[in-house]
Amino acid sequence: MNIPQVSNKQLLALLQTYWQWRWVWFSTTAGFALLGLIYAIFLKEDIWVASQGLIVRDEANGSVMQMGRFQSQTEMKAAQETVLEMAHNTQVIHGALQTVGREPTWFGMFQSTKPPSSLEVEQFAQGQVEVRAPRGAELGTTEVIYVDVKATSQERALKLNKALCDHLENQLQLVRKARADGVIKELTTASASARAILERSTERLREIEAATGADLSDLRGLTDSVSGGSNSRQVLDVIKSELRSAELAHQQLQIDLEMARSSFENPDELLLAPTRLLNDNPGLRKLREGLADAAIASSQRLGKYNRNHPSVIASLETEARIREQLRVELGTAVESLKREMQISSQRISQLTNQQVQLEERLARLASIRAEYSNIAREVAARSEQLQRSEGELAQAIASRDAAMTSSLVTRLNEPLVGEKPIGPGGTTILMGATVCGLFFGLGIVFLLTPLDLGITYGRRQNDFTKEAGRRASDQQAPSASSLSSQQELLTPSFKSETPASAIVQPPNQPLAAQQIVEKAFASIKQKPSIEPMARDASANARTSNLTPVSSPAGSLSAQESSVPKPARESHVPAQPDKRAAKTMEMGISQKVFNDRSLSTNAANTPSKSTAPGSPEKPGHLTEESISTAQAVIAAALQCAPTVSIQNTTNV
Repeated sequence: MNIPQVSNKQLLALLQTYWQWRWVWFSTTAGFALLGLIYAIFLKEDIWVASQGLIVRDEANGSVMQMGRFQSQTEMKAAQETVLEMAHNTQVIHGALQTVGREPTWFGMFQSTKPPSSLEVEQFAQGQVEVRAPRGAELGTTEVIYVDVKATSQERALKLNKALCDHLENQLQLVRKARADGVIKELTTASASARAILERSTERLREIEAATGADLSDLRGLTDSVSGGSNSRQVLDVIKSELRSAELAHQQLQIDLEMARSSFENPDELLLAPTRLLNDNPGLRKLREGLADAAIASSQRLGKYNRNHPSVIASLETEARIREQLRVELGTAVESLKREMQISSQRISQLTNQQVQLEERLARLASIRAEYSNIAREVAARSEQLQRSEGELAQAIASRDAAMTSSLVTRLNEPLVGEKPIGPGGTTILMGATVCGLFFGLGIVFLLTPLDLGITYGRRQNDFTKEAGRRASDQQAPSASSLSSQQELLTPSFKSETPASAIVQPPNQPLAAQQIVEKAFASIKQKPSIEPMARDASANARTSNLTPVSSPAGSLSAQESSVPKPARESHVPAQPDKRAAKTMEMGISQKVFNDRSLSTNAANTPSKSTAPGSPEKPGHLTEESISTAQAVIAAALQCAPTVSIQNTTNV
């Protein structure tokens, strides 16, 4: 479908139509302007906004340098969103409205004392309360927020804002107190539970310590020390060392005893005695030295004198007496060594018993060490948990006490009210209503009034050229009847301007279709009935040796059978040009539409209106004429299905 370009003629026609129907859009403009004026004067209420700046802080439970400041932006945003929800809370708004009271009615002469209803509270929360960040920022960006309250007067807006902020602070305090109460209950339960568990653990620990008795210090030493050292362990180590020393001393005494016994039998062997034995027996040492000196002196005298010499005899007697005395001393030493060995054996036995006892004690402590260690750790953990719970409980109690004496919301200054009410003024509303009425009227005229914009249908000339991408039906030349009907529809007198020489007729069909079409258009102007036109179409069809048509729509097989046999053999197969038929029908419909438009315009003009019941003028098409023309055109297309046009420039 081709879109026609706007020309001056069409624009003038459009303006003429609007001017002709000026009473429509003038009425709508005046009506809308009147409605806007009534609304601006009697119905519109001025809306004033009172804004209160607030600073939201955190609870002072942190360090001194960060008291009241949020740890992160997320916490700040959460706190400000809490204020937002509390500002829209039903109890807060109900309390504010009840404090301020209802607006006076009947020009301020009467004021109702009825409390606000739930619907009024909900409407006030949705449309008249707003919590926002400064300069259109997002909540959580700064610590400052604003609470805006809308009302119909400046004074009422200020009162509502103050009352709302007062109830908001009270509600936040109640929320803090309720939250602190819940935390206190939870911490109290946790503390009681921790205390009960601590008591049970302490009782088990006390039983184990009581059973341990004197070894409690050793048990605690084993538990507390990572290396497992304790007093018993140290004593055991000392005993083991002493036991080894005692056993070594006992072995040495046994060696000395054997040496003393052998020396008692043969005093000369005393010369081979170890130094330790002589050191332990000083008498033996002196006797051994004296025996050695006497033996030396005897040997010297024997070297000088004979055995009967008095000096030799005296030396030998001295040596014998020393030996006898040495034997007596060795007996005493043997008895002394035996006594020492007995004492050493007793000491070894005692140390061995002590070692066994300490090892048994340590083994018993080791068996209960794990349980005692677990219970001791449990007691320590429960004690720490109880201490922490009690600290948190004390902090929660302090927070609850502070909730009713301090507020987390601080007002910056007094509420501020704008100099002008928000929303459009009366002049703006009046001008907007006037413009809306004007466009509404123009739209009604445009939709309801028909406009003659010319023919906007049909085929272009290049649609029938043999170019790549065209359909076979588009590449065929149009039939003579379709081109003839299009040419006549383009002229006001319904006459074809195509030369007769440009029309090529097939044999045995001398201008049958053209005569029927011309007769159809001539008869349409006289408004004949459909019966004579149908009879004429049938007669012309018989004259042209064709099958008569009784309806505009025919099947393709019937149309093909209506063409004579020589025509089907010598020409292209007869196919009715459906595009031409559609074009002529659209042309006739357009002509009827134009005639009706002229008739409507003439009827709307008072000077040109006709009396009711007067006959219509010839030349105006009706529904009957349209039906007749469609029947005749269908018959014409069946009569001349293969008509072609040589020159299509003028079409």
